[in-house]
Amino acid sequence: MKISTLILSLGLLFGLISCDKNAEMKQERHAMPMQHLSMLLEHGISMMAQGASLKLQGQAHGDEMLAQSADLLRRAMSGPEMAAMHQGGQGESPAMQHTHDLGAAAFDLLEMMMELKADQVPKNASMLHHALNMAAQGAAMKSLAGMGMSKEVDVFMQDHGLQMQRTSMQLYQETPSDTAYSKAVLKVIHLLMSDASKSMPQMH
Repeated sequence: MKISTLILSLGLLFGLISCDKNAEMKQERHAMPMQHLSMLLEHGISMMAQGASLKLQGQAHGDEMLAQSADLLRRAMSGPEMAAMHQGGQGESPAMQHTHDLGAAAFDLLEMMMELKADQVPKNASMLHHALNMAAQGAAMKSLAGMGMSKEVDVFMQDHGLQMQRTSMQLYQETPSDTAYSKAVLKVIHLLMSDASKSMPQMH
């Protein structure tokens, strides 16, 4: 009787462990595509910053980079993966809402960047673009660290990404400018940094 009870108890225990593990794996499967799309979006914003800087220097490659960044933003925001996540019920999640807010702000800024002219350089444009690039690269490092593929390296990447974003905001604050362009840059930086206070996700 005792042996059968023990076997039953062990069976229930392993069943609970298995269910918990399956739920955890399901959650990770849902999170991974979002993290990949976040990195694609963040890389696109980094290319925007670099492309705008080159454009203001009169370099034709700047326009090419802006066009390529537009393709990346569209792929991240309206590609099949995004559609699948919406169909899978993730469309109302806070992470999804944040991603759409960031994408919308990035598109608005990109439109302004495409209208830039080398003989009409916005005030402090070079530093603004540098701050934006740092914020985007920092966010991308945090997104990669959030995948939890290498615990020790991920912790370092998370910390470095946060440091880059804080430096980005410091650079922006040291670059006074109250133009519509600078405000558009700041909005994107704020959205890139909006999760800066979150703790490092637990690694497995």
